[in-house]
Amino acid sequence: MKKLSHSITLLLLTLQLASAQSPEKILVSTINLNHQNTLVFATEGKVEIRQWNDPFVQVQASVFLENSNESVLKSLVQAGRYKLTSLLQPDGLVVEAPGLKKQVSIGGVVLQEKVSYIIYVPSNISVKLLDEPIAENQPQP
Repeated sequence: MKKLSHSITLLLLTLQLASAQSPEKILVSTINLNHQNTLVFATEGKVEIRQWNDPFVQVQASVFLENSNESVLKSLVQAGRYKLTSLLQPDGLVVEAPGLKKQVSIGGVVLQEKVSYIIYVPSNISVKLLDEPIAENQPQP
């Protein structure tokens, strides 16, 4: 009986720890280059550039909320907070996430979110991050 009691306590503790984890979601966007040779990625967050052989750009955004739950993250995604937009400019195709320019607070507490990106680009495309050129793309293994 003691073993059963300890097992149930351990199971409940594990479930409680699992539910206390901060939510994370990966969002994928495809961007048509519209015959441009330069992509300007104008968002904040960690960015990794990888080369690939497809003729378009794919962006994987990883969104992590430190002080919220899965339902809030789902609502923010559905509201378009992390949606990327692109606009043709003289410098190239500018990609940004306009929804991230606004600060979100829930119950008076500012939402703490971390967004990082992996950008897959064709090898003939140059990429600039917030007006800073990237020296080289990382080939996809």
